[in-house]
Amino acid sequence: MEPSRLAATAPAEASRPSQIDVAMPVRNGARFIEACLDSVRTQTLQPDSVIVVDDGSTDETPALLQAYAARWPKLRLIRSAPRGISHARNLALQASQAEFIAFLDSDDVWEHDKLERQMVLFAPDRPQLGIVHCGCVHIDERGQTFRGGRTFSPTRRGDIFQAMIETFYPIVAPSTVIARRDLIMKVGAFDETLTCGEDLDLWLRLARVSHVDYVAAPLVGLRVHAHNSCSRAVAINPELVMFQRLKIWNKWIDQVSDRTRILAEFRREAASVGVDNVMRRHPEFGLYRRLKRSDNDLARSLVDPPYHYLQISHRFSRMTERLKILIAKRLILRSRLLLRLCQRAGKFEGID
Repeated sequence: MEPSRLAATAPAEASRPSQIDVAMPVRNGARFIEACLDSVRTQTLQPDSVIVVDDGSTDETPALLQAYAARWPKLRLIRSAPRGISHARNLALQASQAEFIAFLDSDDVWEHDKLERQMVLFAPDRPQLGIVHCGCVHIDERGQTFRGGRTFSPTRRGDIFQAMIETFYPIVAPSTVIARRDLIMKVGAFDETLTCGEDLDLWLRLARVSHVDYVAAPLVGLRVHAHNSCSRAVAINPELVMFQRLKIWNKWIDQVSDRTRILAEFRREAASVGVDNVMRRHPEFGLYRRLKRSDNDLARSLVDPPYHYLQISHRFSRMTERLKILIAKRLILRSRLLLRLCQRAGKFEGID
């Protein structure tokens, strides 16, 4: 997936417009933005325009974009105050006039034939098709595929809404998606009140009113790095991420015939969040209270009646025990000093 492997020059312009615009939000993406744009510029099927919305960058991103636009007329730049990725994508949607929108995050890269292979599926006799996505693979900061890294390949096509809401079947990332612009605008575009999972929220609304298809091949490299917005959100505030997901699923819970699996999944997530909260440098308690007092019906269902919370607590207890064992094996038993201190406290007696 390394962009330098792609052709050095862009292909010749197609004889007719492709009717695809690329929507790309960016904030402080100077490190990867040129490699990202290179992977679009060398597409075998060229987009009409690449609309980059700079969401309040304070690094070299604006200067790099200006320089790139000077040598590539397809690049259209929009500068915005820092209002978040959903707002940036919505600005790109509003600026577009193409029939189809391809989304691309500013740190990811495409294979050279990504657009061409996906657009073939939007045949004239398939007006019900609203989304085409594709496989993807994680790449590192240098653009190399992780050794032993997992490739994500779609497996469901057609009407997949129930699978998405009931079994958590994923459309993995925005950079894999091409969708009909008029359909996106019809369902309301990106929800700017969401700070995480805003893409999943839109895919669900699109899948509710249209069909989905895919190219199984990994045509997208999803870059994993320390400043990745989703990874950072999970690391900084997993409880917020959980409540955002609960907000999304709460929109559709009445259309689910059996809530058992959904409740079980979110109770497992709540258990993991609970462990993370108490293991912080400054432990945080009160997850039960926050779930109980939430204005989200699904969140309250996790702890109502109260014995449901005991299931969470039980999982929390088991996870805590596993954590204790891990600390003991990997830290205490490998340090004579720590072992002696624990033995003075009445632990690990009989171990030399």
